[in-house]
Amino acid sequence: MITDLMNYMEDLMKIKLKKKVYHELYRRIDVDIETDNEYFSITGTTFNDKGKWISSGCIHEDIMKHFPELELLIELHLNALDGKPMYFVQNSMHFYKHNNINGLASYGFNDKQARYLIDAQPDEDIFNRLIDRWNILGVWEYKAMSAIKLIENL
Repeated sequence: MITDLMNYMEDLMKIKLKKKVYHELYRRIDVDIETDNEYFSITGTTFNDKGKWISSGCIHEDIMKHFPELELLIELHLNALDGKPMYFVQNSMHFYKHNNINGLASYGFNDKQARYLIDAQPDEDIFNRLIDRWNILGVWEYKAMSAIKLIENL
């Protein structure tokens, strides 16, 4: 599976940037999808009917409204191309040390796993063994491969 992911990543690095544009009578949204810095990035810019800039950046709600098919890319925004969330271990440990179930859920832990981490407060070595056993990063890897296929087909 890692070899497949590496091949996908090589292909994805060639894509660099894809753009989608939504037009309606009074508004335009440009969506930029980038992978050239070894992570997923999806941002946008909105304009009024006269072409004047309204907003830009991580306008994910606007993007989702007009391009719901890009939801997976929004979920992976700023994740590495292998799917791993930014500062995964450090942030996850911070979440369980501060009883943050929602933070753990955002990183892919189910409720039972999150509660175990909060109760057990494992050190980093044990935590790494748990994420391997629970295949948390394998799920992110699968999402990344799916996102790469999505980008290829835009």
